[in-house]
Amino acid sequence: MESCGGVDEELFSRQMLAAMRFAPRANLVNAASLVVLNLYVAVPTQVVFAVVWLAFAVPAAGVGTLISWVGKRSVARRGEIQLSRWYYRLAVLEVSIQGVLNAILVGYLLPRVDPGRQVVLAATFAGILGAGAVALSMVRSIGALWVVVPVVGVVPTFLLMDQRSYDVLSAQLVLYGAVLVVGVVYLADSFRRRSLAEIRARQSLEVVELLLDDFEDGSRDWLWETDSEGLLTHVSERLAEVSGLSVHQLRRLTLVDLLRTIADPSVDGRRSVDALTDALARGQGIREHVLHVRVRGGPRWWSISGTPRTDPGGAVVGWRGVGADITQAHNHAMDMLRLAQTDPLTGLANRRRFQERFEAVLAADPGAGEVHLAIFDLDNFKSVNDTLGHSVGDELLAQVAARLGARAEGAFIARLGGDEFAVVAQPVPSPDFPELVFAPYQEVFDEPFSVRGNRLTVTASVGCARARPGSAGAEELVGRADLALYAAKAAGAGRMSSFSPSMSLRAHHRATLVADLELAIEREEFLFHYQPQHELVTGRVVATEALLRWQHPTRGLLPPVEFLDVAEESGLLVPIGAIMLRQGCRRLAGLDGCVRLAFNVSQVELHGHGFLDQLEAAMHEFGVDPGRLELEVTETAAATPHSEAILREVRELGVRVALDDFGVGYSSLARLQRLPVDLLKVDRVFAAALGSAAPRARDVALAIMKSAVDIASALGIEALAEGIEDSAQLAQVRRLGFDLAQGFFVATPAPDVTRRLRLVEPPVGTD
Repeated sequence: MESCGGVDEELFSRQMLAAMRFAPRANLVNAASLVVLNLYVAVPTQVVFAVVWLAFAVPAAGVGTLISWVGKRSVARRGEIQLSRWYYRLAVLEVSIQGVLNAILVGYLLPRVDPGRQVVLAATFAGILGAGAVALSMVRSIGALWVVVPVVGVVPTFLLMDQRSYDVLSAQLVLYGAVLVVGVVYLADSFRRRSLAEIRARQSLEVVELLLDDFEDGSRDWLWETDSEGLLTHVSERLAEVSGLSVHQLRRLTLVDLLRTIADPSVDGRRSVDALTDALARGQGIREHVLHVRVRGGPRWWSISGTPRTDPGGAVVGWRGVGADITQAHNHAMDMLRLAQTDPLTGLANRRRFQERFEAVLAADPGAGEVHLAIFDLDNFKSVNDTLGHSVGDELLAQVAARLGARAEGAFIARLGGDEFAVVAQPVPSPDFPELVFAPYQEVFDEPFSVRGNRLTVTASVGCARARPGSAGAEELVGRADLALYAAKAAGAGRMSSFSPSMSLRAHHRATLVADLELAIEREEFLFHYQPQHELVTGRVVATEALLRWQHPTRGLLPPVEFLDVAEESGLLVPIGAIMLRQGCRRLAGLDGCVRLAFNVSQVELHGHGFLDQLEAAMHEFGVDPGRLELEVTETAAATPHSEAILREVRELGVRVALDDFGVGYSSLARLQRLPVDLLKVDRVFAAALGSAAPRARDVALAIMKSAVDIASALGIEALAEGIEDSAQLAQVRRLGFDLAQGFFVATPAPDVTRRLRLVEPPVGTD
């Protein structure tokens, strides 16, 4: 924005240039009028005066005209402001001279001519004053000077005459001059206001244009404008740059033609241009309309905004708006969207993308065919992470995803999380059993996986469900597949199961059982039944195993088989174990003698938060001798490095460790040497096989049991035979060299830990 001084100078220049443009015409008209006037009024009687006066007046008018003509052509060379000041001084001089000459003309001739010529002279003088005042009114001082000089020069002449009529004429002349001066002031102010408005409007426009130029120079955005025919009327270098066309080419195109020329040939590209064309045809405003275009062979994305320009009647006479190349932002948004919908480990769709896609498939036309869903869950995947590390587990998941993806053939595959994968298919025709659809996917697990030098044999449990589009929602169908997956896992590793209505009933039963377990934990409805462990050499009871039971308020006493799996799956086994650990230590503190108390501890409890702290706290609270406490763990539970570390710390506390169900797991001799174990408990299946009618089964059982005794002896620990049901089995395990025996023949589990125990007589002599 210019300063006030700048505005005043420009206003002054405008006034002088306007006067300069009009002055030559006014001067010529005045000169012609004065020549005619002299020829009519002065020549008949005052020839000498007329010649002398014209000799001064005509050159004065001519010089003024010449000055104006030369001045207009000197503007470019000398500048408007400098020329205006120079011309103003000349104009003041010229107007003053002409005013004096006009006053002399009227003052001299009026008393000396006849009345008829007086009328012509007076009328012409008045007309010249009025016409000159209007012509020079752009510059208030010059216009006023044109009136005041001749009036001041004529009035004294009139007043010196003796006739009363000249007094009246003098008064009228003064009044007429005053009116003309007021008119000049009014017209000059009007011109000034109009000029100021134009100057300020132009300055505002210049500021806007400057800002817009800066806007286009400093961004990837550009301005566009069209006429009523849609032709581009504002074409910047920025638009030419981003469109790949020249400014000349753009000026020959409509906006729609431009967009159709560079639109991406895809359906989305054409559709986006059609939508914008429709909005323009309806005269609607456009806001950030995204267009897919191709410029110089590469894909780009533009954002177009615009508003219609209308005439006073509301008719659209063109458009004006802004465009932007948003390719970078678009690509970034697409990358973020892909990241938000893609599993980073496997590259498959994640659970969020699966949910969106699955809902869309189920909402489609029912005529599209049945939708089949399978959920794959890797069996014992946790053991891979625990034994080989999470990096091996992650790479295994990536290889599983790659194999599943290779079998896709139109199916949609996603990783739901952890070791769970989902496959959605719409086979045509649809088979009667989903297993037929997903059998090829399960075949990917037939071949072992090679991960960082490890050969891994992996199986997967699969739950399947199917539905017609529109008949079930995504959440419902996933729930059905989950129920089928639970059934498959219950049937064993590597199984596939399809949903059936009966599974919903079992799920309801399970949910009810979980709710009852939660209440049971609050009410401490769990208790122990105790089963002694008999020392075969002495015949005395050296330990008793605490076996968990649940005193259900409506179903009565429940064994672990009724609820233990559900408790482990629902995460309730850890709080149950914490309750029973305190209960067992309290009972052990009340037992006399040196009888040990054995607890069963699962892998979940070992890995639970604060297990060692809970164990120490319970022993300290009830003053239990650590040597009288024994923790029983299965081979599977003890098979992880973390479990080994926990068991070593248990041994450091002085607590004994027993390896339960020995012979049916997968412990190696090397692992047995590392494990801090005090007792091997040989699984009951081998004792039961001792009485088998099949000689081979009996011989295998004897060999395994004898090997277990030898291993225990070599490791310097005890061996216990579980499941002794009769005297023959008891005699056999004695002959095999077992240290301890446990089973119904010795004693059945009972709630009273201090009850009278069946005594097993020690052998007399030797067998």
